[in-house]
Amino acid sequence: MTQRLTTKEKQDKMASGSDGGKVGAGEMEAALDALLEELCKEHGKDSSKTAIETMLRMANNIIQEPNNEKFRNVRTENKTFSTKVWQLPEAQQFMLVWGWTQVEDHLVLASDDIIKPVKHVLQRRLNLLTMQQQRSAASSNRAPVSEKDRVLQEERKRRLEQAKHEKEEKKRIMAQIKADRENLKARQLKDSKARHLQSGGGMKKFEDIGVDLDGGGGG
Repeated sequence: MTQRLTTKEKQDKMASGSDGGKVGAGEMEAALDALLEELCKEHGKDSSKTAIETMLRMANNIIQEPNNEKFRNVRTENKTFSTKVWQLPEAQQFMLVWGWTQVEDHLVLASDDIIKPVKHVLQRRLNLLTMQQQRSAASSNRAPVSEKDRVLQEERKRRLEQAKHEKEEKKRIMAQIKADRENLKARQLKDSKARHLQSGGGMKKFEDIGVDLDGGGGG
């Protein structure tokens, strides 16, 4: 039965070269990136970013001056290096997987085989951290709404809704008044016509104008 190795055991084998063969670039990048992911989880963005920036600077120095031995030999007790990188277990492991070998109180890099993948992984992670920090800063710049402001906003909203309701109610009442007036006017007109018809439609009798029909022509 084949024994399955943990992520850390795989990384240890990569660092020691004891896997019996050359590790693929993709697998190496995945292992390095996993270590940086763990670094960020365990130590926070600020400490992680400082460690990553320091290791990226080391990689760039070696790429720019490949024959300069001072960039390939680091004292683990160097205060700056120790504080920023070496005291963080995940950063230590990253350095070993990268190819650095610990010789007493020194770290020595003999091979540049994976220097470019190392730089790529470090730069990518640094860009991600920078982007996250920028988003966080932009979010924190938005002043949070205080309880007092929230209450005022709710009161303002309530008043606006009340004013809208009152306006609609007033409009409804005015429409009702207008309708009532029109109904009353129509009713009055109808009653007036009825009374007019009952009184003879406005026609006058002969007696009303002084004509005596019994007197033979009024003479």
